[in-house]
Amino acid sequence: MDLGLRGKVAIVTGAANHPPDYPHPGQGESTARLLVQEGAKVVLADIKAERGAALAEALCAQGHEAIFVPTDVTQPSDRTRLVDRALDAFGAIDILVNAAGCHSLDGKGTGNSFPNILEEDWDLMYNVHVKGSVFLTQEVARRAMIPQKSGRIVMVSSLAAHGKFISTAYGTAKAAISWFTLGCAVALGKYGIRVNCVSPGLVLTPIYRDVELKDSPITPQFEAMMKADRMLGLDRFGAGTDIAKAILFLVSDLADYVTSVDLNVSAGQVYY
Repeated sequence: MDLGLRGKVAIVTGAANHPPDYPHPGQGESTARLLVQEGAKVVLADIKAERGAALAEALCAQGHEAIFVPTDVTQPSDRTRLVDRALDAFGAIDILVNAAGCHSLDGKGTGNSFPNILEEDWDLMYNVHVKGSVFLTQEVARRAMIPQKSGRIVMVSSLAAHGKFISTAYGTAKAAISWFTLGCAVALGKYGIRVNCVSPGLVLTPIYRDVELKDSPITPQFEAMMKADRMLGLDRFGAGTDIAKAILFLVSDLADYVTSVDLNVSAGQVYY
């Protein structure tokens, strides 16, 4: 089936969070891999320069078109450079996937500790998830999508935005992403730009290797948490590819009549 992605140019943030010793790529890398398989040209963005460059090289060696731009989405100059490089390399930006993120225990690790959250940890959650997504979306919309009167944008929220496994700082930031999706869709729809969101459930991505599981791929406690309350009786855990498939649908021609949606991709861990 032709998804209408051949020749499209996509920016994917958070595309290089994949430690070499961890078997499950993150949502950003998984999305980039699916996009190039459909013939899209991909601009990979991440703060992890070595991993990002290696991923771009690997994709190009497989016959795909990809470049890597080291990017901290919290920095205005990095966001501007990312858009500059995408336009210089490919001449357009048709797709933006805001998948850059951080864990609630990053920074000083107080994101779950209300009423003792440090302001710097609260700022980290908002700067990465909210400001990073909002201001990169503005940059891409103004400079590429509005002039060409078309575009497809996907935000990555979380089940934490919908009342499950709440971390005060992280969940609040992700809830802001879900609501920004609606406002952005309203503002940009008249330019032919579709804006949607995915809210993943708990999936096996490198963030758990880096923050919670340390050297063990799955602990019994984590396994129990992953399986709790799932409506689908699956014999496997979710992975970054499961989220990437939903993103691929939302940026494809199959979703031409879909905008302002916050898609539940949690195997029924949460419902809304």
